[in-house]
Amino acid sequence: MKQTTFASVAWEKKGKITRRKRFLAEMDAVIPWSRLLGLIEPHYPKAGNGTQPKPMEQMLRIYFMRNWFNLSDPRAEDSLYDMESMRRFAGLELAEDAIPDESTILRFRHLLEKHQLTEQIFSYQRFINRCRSSTPARGEHAYHVVKRLRGITKVRYRGLAKNTDRLYTAFALANLYMLRRRLISPQGTCQW
Repeated sequence: MKQTTFASVAWEKKGKITRRKRFLAEMDAVIPWSRLLGLIEPHYPKAGNGTQPKPMEQMLRIYFMRNWFNLSDPRAEDSLYDMESMRRFAGLELAEDAIPDESTILRFRHLLEKHQLTEQIFSYQRFINRCRSSTPARGEHAYHVVKRLRGITKVRYRGLAKNTDRLYTAFALANLYMLRRRLISPQGTCQW
């Protein structure tokens, strides 16, 4: 059990639930974490005598936050130091856990790109796309979420493969965002 800091206790006791905290809680409930981690696990480095890898779920959560909030690797690291809601979503406690540095975040992204895992992770999105394709205007809403709400209007990386991986993630997460209220049961758990 992790020991919480005074700052964490004070943050828990504040009355206001921010939009970021609400958004992260909703997304946490709808993302099929075990399925995604199962796809990444065979490719993820194992603990050995050298540098110990960060927990895989923690790195996947940071990867998703990078995409949702359109953060570069250095800004993702800074945000984890600055924002309690992002640390909570990633499962980090500032007093006990080492915040992953930008190169660790970069290596995780490269791992997903190298093994084409973003395409594999978000291939269970086809059923959502088929349901939505019956009405063309509904398919356009994902573009609105990606471009306007998440601010992804330009490519970030050099090379088609890296930008394609980023867009796979962006559109799949946009679909989950748009369907989040349908996917969350009244008990607060994901229905799939």
